[in-house]
Amino acid sequence: MKTQTLQRLALGAMLLFQYTLIGSYAQTYRYQIQAILPPAPYTNTASVALFSINDLGQAVGRLGFRNRNPLAFLWDQGQAIVLDSGFSGGEALDINNNGIIVGRANGYHPALWDANHVLTYLPVLRSGGIAYAINDSNVVVGTDGQGGLNTIPLKWENGQVVSLCGTIPCTGTAVDINNNGDIIGTVSWYINQDLYGGSWIFKPLEQYNGDDNPPTPDDFIWAEVLAINDQQQVAGYRGVLPFTSYIDTRAIRWENGVVTELDHEPVTYRNSYVRGINNRGDLVGQKHDSAVLWTAEGHEINLNDAIPPGTGWVLRCATDINNAGQIVGYGSFNNKICGFVLTPAQVTITGNVELQDFAGDVTQMPVTVELRQGGNVVGTRTLSLGADGNYAFTASPETYDLAFKARHWLRKVVPNVSASGSSVTVNVSLTNGDIDGDNEVTLFDFGALVSAFGSMPGDSNWNPEADLDGDKEVTLFDFGVLVSNFGAIGDD
Repeated sequence: MKTQTLQRLALGAMLLFQYTLIGSYAQTYRYQIQAILPPAPYTNTASVALFSINDLGQAVGRLGFRNRNPLAFLWDQGQAIVLDSGFSGGEALDINNNGIIVGRANGYHPALWDANHVLTYLPVLRSGGIAYAINDSNVVVGTDGQGGLNTIPLKWENGQVVSLCGTIPCTGTAVDINNNGDIIGTVSWYINQDLYGGSWIFKPLEQYNGDDNPPTPDDFIWAEVLAINDQQQVAGYRGVLPFTSYIDTRAIRWENGVVTELDHEPVTYRNSYVRGINNRGDLVGQKHDSAVLWTAEGHEINLNDAIPPGTGWVLRCATDINNAGQIVGYGSFNNKICGFVLTPAQVTITGNVELQDFAGDVTQMPVTVELRQGGNVVGTRTLSLGADGNYAFTASPETYDLAFKARHWLRKVVPNVSASGSSVTVNVSLTNGDIDGDNEVTLFDFGALVSAFGSMPGDSNWNPEADLDGDKEVTLFDFGVLVSNFGAIGDD
């Protein structure tokens, strides 16, 4: 259980400027775009805005109207579903990987729709409210009231509602929760009838820690946090100094007490903010009325430059990104306000794997390839080779180190493979002799071969890993393969 304390989102002296805009980068970061249109009977009367997408590709938002209240909306595997929103309408604001949706319904009442789309009103401490976010443990956070200065940050868990204020009276809103139970939001305390406030991360908060020195207005720059991932990276925006207006904002990311300013342009270009962040550290939001992606590697991409030209789209705001890299938001499609789902375009990686010193059936020898970035495995593929050793798989258009490994062959890493265009070719040759799978050819492998020497399938001492040449026998030919490669070490 983490300590139940508040950590201030420390802004000001810790600001860093590290994001760079690379105009050509968007050319290799292409997306397929899908327009999310209102279903009948609202086809010609409603607009669509999407606010959240889960890892299954289910997205939620609202149908907007000129002369009536909005309706909560779900996009699920190509199907547009209008959710029960009560008499006064509502909107769906978040969906978890269980397919459970939260938001508001019947005006301003915190609402939950289960995986079968059945509406339940969540309990509140006073009246009204909004449920903003839900994690995969089905814990919900939000607020009571209808906005303004008189709201209380709330958490719903196991059918119970609790205030996140603790023992000191406060107002505020809890806007997001990750799968570790960390909650973020904006909160203000009434202390001696004076109001103090700021943006905070709750870890998780049930009570104020009793600090005798509460925050003062000099302790922070005005800011708002909007999203948190499972790595406790927090995203949002801050005010611009000198303060002139609440619409002058800069997109920020907060991590380990350090705030990184994502927008590197001169201060005359203001108004950017982050709305969503995934576990990879990619962030999405808006800048100058354009949807923007800030990648974990530090690239800033105007998403209008990352979709095929001539589609009729102007992407205005990106609101969320899932762990598969799919992005949702809203914009103008042929002059109509419409939701969108962006799916990363896939690049085909092809090539040939040579399994050295092997005369058996290579189609029965699966090859594992790890996709690595910065030393971390970001994806794994199991390749089924053709009779000639050829393979093919798809990946997002990024740069990877590809690590190939087969059963009794040493690992081979091909660094800095740029997956761009329609296809990339990578050929590798794997060294035989790693019987025990430790990525080295040593005396341990020799011992394993000796133990299996002379055996065939069905024998008590048969070891298929010692059949290095694939002839269904462990013989002197296998011994020759091991001797020729003895002492070899595979790539890490």
